[in-house]
Amino acid sequence: MSSISMPLKRTIKTLHNKMAKVLTRRPKLLSILKLLKDSKKVLNKPINKNIVATITK
Repeated sequence: MSSISMPLKRTIKTLHNKMAKVLTRRPKLLSILKLLKDSKKVLNKPINKNIVATITK
């Protein structure tokens, strides 16, 4: 994997932790969690960076 995969994995893990706290209030985030888990398999695709950037805004 490329060198960018480790920082992205850390970012995704952080996002999972943040979202877990609000899942009871926002069930729709479950689908976002699934998207992020799927994105781990294809970290080098630009669309996944866009998903992470959108969630962190």
